[in-house]
Amino acid sequence: MEIKLHLNSEIDIDIQLVDSPLIHDWAKRFCEHPLDETEVSRFENRKSNWEQAKFNNLFSQLHDGIAKIDTNAVSWTDVIKEGTDHMAIQQYLNDLHHWCVQEVNKEHERWDAPGYNERVQEYGRLNSLCHQCETMLTGGNRKLPARCTNIYWDQQIIDQVKYSTPVTRSWEALMTKDKYDVYIAKRILGKDYRECYRDYDDITRKEMQPIGDTIPMAFEFDPLNYWRDLIDSPEFLKWLNVTDSATNIGRIPVGNLIQKFSNEELQEIISLSRIKKVTVQ
Repeated sequence: MEIKLHLNSEIDIDIQLVDSPLIHDWAKRFCEHPLDETEVSRFENRKSNWEQAKFNNLFSQLHDGIAKIDTNAVSWTDVIKEGTDHMAIQQYLNDLHHWCVQEVNKEHERWDAPGYNERVQEYGRLNSLCHQCETMLTGGNRKLPARCTNIYWDQQIIDQVKYSTPVTRSWEALMTKDKYDVYIAKRILGKDYRECYRDYDDITRKEMQPIGDTIPMAFEFDPLNYWRDLIDSPEFLKWLNVTDSATNIGRIPVGNLIQKFSNEELQEIISLSRIKKVTVQ
């Protein structure tokens, strides 16, 4: 079975799906829904120039939002005010991200309480601000292998959470460390082990996990990155506190490109084009 990515540049990209009934069913259901905006992502999330004013604006929104909930959870520390020690700022943002995850998990334990949806949405906004602040930094994380720093597409359907399905052992059995061009996208509250390693985060925190509890209606079109350069590296394996099995550090593959593109062509397509429709063939 194949899916076709119809781009706004009038290019069509054909993907040969992996031989799995789970993936085939997922693809059929994905194609039934309108698409959200295509996001161009990159795992190496650091800028070359530090813009203190923009960072302060984002951190102000994060600070004010958290302070309304817990005044003791956040403050304008000297590290934040000075804006020079980006390693220390990254560690502080790691802690704030962890706080957001903890609070969301508390809400999930009382999902039938009044205002549940609004509170969860607010924690999602604050968690997003943590990540936005991180991307303003010019340092504070580990340097990744060159072939793990390329751009990729993250594509989901509109309201994808409504259509996600529970992770089962059959889904976990599909996880692999092998190279594919398209994967099921990551939608977890915490970080996977790649992100945790990149950010010098605490690997023992419970929210560090390869996948979440559901299979999202979202995929990553990622033909340019070679993640085994990272997950097979001696530095990563020495740091990892779990076995390097596919179910711990692997991903769920969707399929591979059928057409042959050069890396330069793919770079240009991902940079300039967006996905307007996906159909199953």
